[in-house]
Amino acid sequence: MDWQLSVSSSTTKKVSIMSGIHLSVAGDSQLEATPGMGRAAGLPTLPIVIWAPDFDETSGGCIVLHALAFRLGRLGANVHVLTNLPAKTESPATKVRRAIRLVTYRLRLANRRRLARKRGDDLPMSLVTTIQVKCHASMPLEATSVLNLDQPFIAIYPEIISGNPFNAKHVVRWLLHRPGFFCSDVEFGTDEYTFFYQPAFVENLKGIEPDNLLRIHWMRDDIYQNRNLADRSGSCRMIRKGHVEDGVLKANDALLLDGKSHEEIAEIFNRTERFYCHDPYTLFVYYAALCGCTPIIVPQPGLTREDWRAGYEYKYGVAYGDDEYEWALATRDQLFAEHAAVTCAETTALQKFLSKLRTHFEG
Repeated sequence: MDWQLSVSSSTTKKVSIMSGIHLSVAGDSQLEATPGMGRAAGLPTLPIVIWAPDFDETSGGCIVLHALAFRLGRLGANVHVLTNLPAKTESPATKVRRAIRLVTYRLRLANRRRLARKRGDDLPMSLVTTIQVKCHASMPLEATSVLNLDQPFIAIYPEIISGNPFNAKHVVRWLLHRPGFFCSDVEFGTDEYTFFYQPAFVENLKGIEPDNLLRIHWMRDDIYQNRNLADRSGSCRMIRKGHVEDGVLKANDALLLDGKSHEEIAEIFNRTERFYCHDPYTLFVYYAALCGCTPIIVPQPGLTREDWRAGYEYKYGVAYGDDEYEWALATRDQLFAEHAAVTCAETTALQKFLSKLRTHFEG
């Protein structure tokens, strides 16, 4: 979808603000973003800026950040997705091109501000027009307006981002894992509004509203399906964010899934009986069950069966240790019913989230 930023100049230049969205910028005159979306009652009037890298289907955190932006936009919120950090996979040439675009834009903006001062006009806005975020085709990110960084907005950061890199007036922290799990030196602000993806991620943390649970999914049931293949046998294994004991990988013949594509993992799930998962909070356990492979959480240090089940959204169909294998197999249908209920509740939870933002930041 192409977005045109209308101006009164006779010449325009296209620059990318995010994947699938183009803004045309020229001159110093009135700016108008089209088309627009209606604003439902209860939505924040402030723009929402979500920090996220380019879409990466192997990163659960990246997936839910893009899913949050997409679904909030569908509800009518004014959402933008930006990143101040280059993607790890960027080539040197891409980094140079990005730097040149940024410098060129800043020089152009500085010149426009200088001319505006000489004429006594209002200073041009700090428009974000040089940052590019690639998104998945199923979740196109569609901005409803131009983002003006000189005006107040709400920034949403995951727990891996330190401080407030966008210098936002209002900050939301979304804990997609326990703080410090990935980065021990991350600093949070004292006045941030905190939400969490799993109750287990806020254990022993003070000052967080217990009903600030914000959990959404991006389901790939187009890929993960039980093909009812004959001769299902063996097992597979995934480490991801989990702990693995020394020697386990060498002593076990389970197929290692880390680093494989969704299509490759779905194929293996359809050929194996057991899925040993060292990450206790991943959607791959549900994907395994969809393909007819029974998921088994490998017990993690310091995490009891009771604590894990209390802090996880799925209570059935997933074993915690080999001794629960038969029970998990027998309760698989209850797992599917649980997931259907969770999915139905997500839209309500997102509407509540938007309402909370408006009440907290706008009164």
